[in-house]
Amino acid sequence: MSTMDLAPIVVFAYRRPRLLERVLEGLAANDLAPGSRLIIFCDGPKANATDADRDAVRQVREVARSARGFADVEVVEAPENKGLARSVIDGVTRVVEQYGRVIVVEEDAVVSPHFLRFMNEALDTYAMDEQVFSVGSWSYYVDPSTLGATYLIRYPDSLAWATWERSWRLFEADGAVLHRELRQRGRLQALDADGRVSYFSRMLREQIKGRIDSWAIRWTASCVLHGGSNVFPCAPLALNRGFGAGATHETGADPSATLELAQGPIAVEHLPLIESEEAIVQWARYIRFHFEGGSDPSMKGRIWRSLPRWLKQWYAKQKSAGREGTTGPPGERTS
Repeated sequence: MSTMDLAPIVVFAYRRPRLLERVLEGLAANDLAPGSRLIIFCDGPKANATDADRDAVRQVREVARSARGFADVEVVEAPENKGLARSVIDGVTRVVEQYGRVIVVEEDAVVSPHFLRFMNEALDTYAMDEQVFSVGSWSYYVDPSTLGATYLIRYPDSLAWATWERSWRLFEADGAVLHRELRQRGRLQALDADGRVSYFSRMLREQIKGRIDSWAIRWTASCVLHGGSNVFPCAPLALNRGFGAGATHETGADPSATLELAQGPIAVEHLPLIESEEAIVQWARYIRFHFEGGSDPSMKGRIWRSLPRWLKQWYAKQKSAGREGTTGPPGERTS
C-alpha cells in the first residue's frame, strides 16, 4: 500500500496522557504507521476544571505534539471542552470529507501491531459495498473458534474502528429522527437484536431525553436503520484499557483480563454481505446473561472491562437513576 492509499488515523484524547502515550506507541508499532497520517483531536478543559484537570489536559497536548513514527502528525486543540460525542462527530466529519475514509481510535485503546493493516485492507476490500458501514476491531463477545477469520454484524465498533465518507454521511445526529424512522420502517426491533434483548431502543430514548450524550448509540441506530453491516476480525485487534485513575466513568480497579489481542495478522476476505447469525446470537446471549439477569456477581465483574465505554456510561446512568431492574450494558466516556 502506498501512502496515498492508507487511511488517515484519528485519535481522540482528553486528559489521560499516559493512555495517549500507550496508544500512540501501539499505533507506531504497526508496519503501516510510517506511511499513515495521524490527526490527534485534544479536547479542552471544562469550565469548572480543577488545576489538576487543566494540567492533565496540558500534558495530553504535549504528548500529542511529540508523536513520532507517522508520515505526518496534526494536533487539533479545542479551546474549551466539547465532550466526546461532539468531538467525535465533528472530527470524523472533517476527516472523511477531506480524505474519504478514516481510522478512528480513542485514547484508552490498546491496539495490535496488526491493527492498521487489517483496517486498511478491510477498507479497500469493502470500499464498493455500500451495505458495509464500518470496520471494527473489538470482538468482545464472540468465541473465535466458532467463526471464520472475519464476520459481519449489524452493530458497529466505537473503540477502534474505520469507515468511509459514504457511510458517515448517513449518520443521523438527531436521536428523535432516528427513533421515528426506525419505528416507521419497522426496524426498531432490529435495534434490539430482533427482540432478543431489550435495551438499545431504550438507550436511544435516554439519549433523546438528554440523559446520556452518546454519539455511538446514534451511529449504531443509523447503521441499523439503513440495514448496514460491519466487518470484524474473529479475535480482537484492539482492547479497552481505560480503567483507573483519570477515567471519567471507569474509575474502578481493572478486573482480571478476559481478552487478549490476536496473536498474528488476520486475513481479510470478501464475505457474502450477510450478517453472521452465530455472531448475533452470541452477542445477544452475552448481553442477556450478564446484564439482563442470570449471572453471578463475580462473573459480571470479570466481563465488565470487555464492554464498550458507551454501554458502560448508559448502564451507570440507569443505576444512578434507580433502574437496576432494567440493566443493560454501560458506555461511552464523556470528555
